[in-house]
Amino acid sequence: MKKQDYIRIENISKQYGQLTAVDDVSLSINEGELFGLMGSSGCGKSTLLQMLAGLDTPTKGRVFIDDQDITDIEPHLRPVNMMFQSYALFPHMSVRQNIAFGLQQDKLSRAEVDKRVDEMLEIVRMQDYQHFKPHSLSGGQKQRTALARSLAKRPKLLLLDEPMGALDKNLRERMQLEVVSILEDLGVTCLIVTHDQSEAMTMSERIGIMDKGEIIQIGTPNEVYENPNCCFSAKFLGSVNILQGTVAQEPTEFTLIDVPEWNNQVRINYGLSAPEGLPVWVAVRPEKMSLSLEHPGNGNNVAKGQVYDIAYMGSHSIYHVLLESGKKIIANVYHSDRYISEPITWDDHVHVYFEATSAVVLQG
Repeated sequence: MKKQDYIRIENISKQYGQLTAVDDVSLSINEGELFGLMGSSGCGKSTLLQMLAGLDTPTKGRVFIDDQDITDIEPHLRPVNMMFQSYALFPHMSVRQNIAFGLQQDKLSRAEVDKRVDEMLEIVRMQDYQHFKPHSLSGGQKQRTALARSLAKRPKLLLLDEPMGALDKNLRERMQLEVVSILEDLGVTCLIVTHDQSEAMTMSERIGIMDKGEIIQIGTPNEVYENPNCCFSAKFLGSVNILQGTVAQEPTEFTLIDVPEWNNQVRINYGLSAPEGLPVWVAVRPEKMSLSLEHPGNGNNVAKGQVYDIAYMGSHSIYHVLLESGKKIIANVYHSDRYISEPITWDDHVHVYFEATSAVVLQG
């Protein structure tokens, strides 16, 4: 049975003079879990990663792995390994020698080193390239080699720092699934640090979002995307329309919000624990915004606007609409039909609408 709270970070902080890079962060990761940590540059995610690896020392707080306090243990003695964005492969060593390096440093017997290297080569499907030098490898092959080297020592925790950053888009998407499959098969506990939302949502079982040294929300990709707990989370993970308003009426079963930017009241299909007049923000994802040349009828939150830009994305188009209030809204329209008899185009006057169940109300 996998252990809960296998990795425990307790009230970790890191200060550099007057600057607080990480501010009283506590986090638990389960055994075998792939946990994604997201945030913009300077939010503290890389500093937190370095403290887990032992490359930086916390100003306060403790780090535990499998109930062992590793806070003061030297980096090379920790049951932790890191795979860097650059892969950091030794250019003069072959794939096999790169994978074997850490094991040899740990003074394992030659037979044990050979056994583990053979095992890793098979797992990452690099047997045919084991005698190649890094300069002869593709980006994906370099990544597999770096991953094999990181896993060869059988760490209790694997740290991935922007693991797909050096790959092109198509290869990155393919390698995300491959790496997840390998890690899940081996049951490795992994912390993935990235600013790429697609990468985090594809590779992680849970996501933590950091801002200004704090973790502001934790949840599954679906939970964080569909139910952000603040405007920052909503804006950071995907595109979103944010409408500012005030609570107008708060019955138990639904809420009415005055939204001047919408030139109308907005109905939300659940009650809020908030008094009338409280400032709030209504968040609606672009894929939940719809457009129509005709009024869509009752039961929707509707505003009028004019299309001022369209971006064709292949599977869908992104429509930019200027509402009568002057507020700009984006809506994703998916191309389910090859040909549409009356497509919406530039300068069209349209109705923008969303259902009462499609929005999330945020209070900060």
